[in-house]
Amino acid sequence: MFTGIVKATGKIVNVDNHGSGRQIHIDTSHKYDWKYDWQEGNSVSVNGICLTLTNIKQDVITCELSEETLAKTTAQNWVPSYLVNLEPALKLGDELGGHWVTGHIDATGKIAEIQQDKDELGARFTFTAPSELLKLVVDKGSITIDGVSLTVNQTSEKDLTVTIIPWTRKNTIFE
Repeated sequence: MFTGIVKATGKIVNVDNHGSGRQIHIDTSHKYDWKYDWQEGNSVSVNGICLTLTNIKQDVITCELSEETLAKTTAQNWVPSYLVNLEPALKLGDELGGHWVTGHIDATGKIAEIQQDKDELGARFTFTAPSELLKLVVDKGSITIDGVSLTVNQTSEKDLTVTIIPWTRKNTIFE
């Protein structure tokens, strides 16, 4: 279980194909001097996808992606140098600053438009998404996009809009 509060961004340094799945290697120190006591077998949210840590060498963590994960997420597009949002799994007693996030992906969407707010306090991102997902999204409700907990500004039959504040843009892959 996660919160959608990204702790760091990582950079994919290698992608290995293994049968119908993949193994990804992520440098967790490329941008921040952020340290976490990673343990093999722990869950980690990588762009909102719940993955298991299968290997750790210094600042590089390794996760495996199944054929199902690749088919239902944007992970099929990940290549070396691709940036990802990272969040370790919640532990008992951790602060819940976002909302409950399982890491099981319901659908993928695409950025349709980015509009900078007039007051420079953020940017409005409009995403297209499948109608079966949009039927479940409500104005002022929570949604996780690339692992980031966001509040929905408005929805329509074809898209949804969120505002991403400067701090979130600077500290996630929305930069």
